[in-house]
Amino acid sequence: MKRVIFLALPAAALCWPMTAHGSQYARALETMNREMQRSLKQLSFDDNQTPYFLLYRLSIIRDFSVTCSYGDIGWIYDLEQQIPFVESRVGSYDLDNTWDGFATAQSMSMGSVVDLDTGTLAHQFWHLTDTAYKNALRKYLEKKARLAQELEVESLPDFSREEPHIATADIRWPDLDKNLLMERCREASKEFRRYPEVQFGYVTMAYKSDIRLLVNSEGAQLIQQSAPTPYSFYITAEARASDGLSVDSYRSGQVIEGSALPYSESLKTLVGEVAGEVKTLKESPLATPEVAPALIDGESTGVFFHEALGHRLEGLRQREKNELQTFKGKVGERIIPPFLNLISDPSLEQFAGVALSGHYRYDSEGLPSRRVLLIEKGVLKNYLMSRRPIQGFLNSNGSGRSDPENLPEGRMSVLMVEPLQGVSDEELGRRFLAEIKRQGKPFGFHLQAMRSGEAQTGRGSSQSFISRPRLIYKVYPDGREELVRGLEYVGTPLVSIEKIIAAGKKLTVKNAYCGSSSGFIPVTQIAPAVIISEIELQRQSEDRFRPPILKSPIFQ
Repeated sequence: MKRVIFLALPAAALCWPMTAHGSQYARALETMNREMQRSLKQLSFDDNQTPYFLLYRLSIIRDFSVTCSYGDIGWIYDLEQQIPFVESRVGSYDLDNTWDGFATAQSMSMGSVVDLDTGTLAHQFWHLTDTAYKNALRKYLEKKARLAQELEVESLPDFSREEPHIATADIRWPDLDKNLLMERCREASKEFRRYPEVQFGYVTMAYKSDIRLLVNSEGAQLIQQSAPTPYSFYITAEARASDGLSVDSYRSGQVIEGSALPYSESLKTLVGEVAGEVKTLKESPLATPEVAPALIDGESTGVFFHEALGHRLEGLRQREKNELQTFKGKVGERIIPPFLNLISDPSLEQFAGVALSGHYRYDSEGLPSRRVLLIEKGVLKNYLMSRRPIQGFLNSNGSGRSDPENLPEGRMSVLMVEPLQGVSDEELGRRFLAEIKRQGKPFGFHLQAMRSGEAQTGRGSSQSFISRPRLIYKVYPDGREELVRGLEYVGTPLVSIEKIIAAGKKLTVKNAYCGSSSGFIPVTQIAPAVIISEIELQRQSEDRFRPPILKSPIFQ
């Protein structure tokens, strides 16, 4: 708030023809539906109820990545797998086995791929259904017993009633040329041989795509491809400064087509930028914790809103008793500055020519995606809803998301921070310097490219968030900038967001991954640069090791 083990293989010529017949998936869907209907009619134990709801999901995943260092291939990860998943519910929509989380689903990660036209697929779902049903029945009986003693503050249904959707168009795998990815990876990583100041330099080129099949007992039937940006690259470099602290930098990107990946010369330019930043960071001063005004770029704003606000607007967090429920009952109240809207729109495929990894047509519960206005002019209007009802919001808004192995929850997808009174970059810079002078501060901070973050939302934990910028500059009242290192942005959500005093008009797209209790999923943030009147930067965790004594033999 989780890494791939890379398998070392010889760099042989590999090419994977990505073609498949839609009829094969249609037949698999029929197999899944047939086994589900059999369970609905016959599955019972000691005169207990049969399931009132079943959902079967099959994720077929193709995953290839190559990581190179200094012109050589270090690791190749090449995997095709299937993950069948079963959700079982007993009782009724009003009262079922849902209690303090779920015990209703089972999944099985298959290291090998079974033929979709054989009985093995039905066997897998038979096995998982048996286990999921028994767990659901146990949880249902436990819940009824506890309700005889414990008081429920709210009387809410456990599961929403939704119209089933059918979408079973033919699916084609995106083409994958493994030789192309390996060649570009080797050529780009060779560029690190020009930068002895970098201790480790890596380039990764990757492809990951999956097809999901879904049926449920209400009549939903879906075949869809759920990886809108299957191709990606990642360039990273790290080193040790003279004081023993680690410094690093990176560049990354995700695209729809392999042909849209950067060419070798463009990748080499990015390697040079990353290496240059590492060199500069090694020589930059180690900063001390400070409180000051800040200008944060659009990429950082997106991560900031994701961590500080987005998770707290997930519907489940307004209901579960172990959650702090920060914004429960606050619909109609202003919770952020009135010159900002917050929108979730997973139906959006591209923005400003950039493909959005958070896009999807149907969520993990089989419901169509749609635009949801979460906050309008600073006022809370809605939450990110799955089929788990909360007070005042009894239905899903197509935000139920999970990875192949987990139950869906209301999660972020394409999160847009929309400025209603945005100004130009130049004007934003002038206002930032004016704010530093108004406060009489010796400097402010300019945060660029927030790379990761953490948010705590549970009761008993500190309600804080942490975000880690790639670059932090001290900005002096005369406009001079100084790169510093060793700090991270920390704050509490309600206070931090209320301190936003201005926003730019230019929006920046950031594709990323987010981990939560329903798994790791692709997300996108679209946001402007903003001025925050006061932020706190604290020291990062330190691991001091001596820099290498000798030069690498590569640079001898």
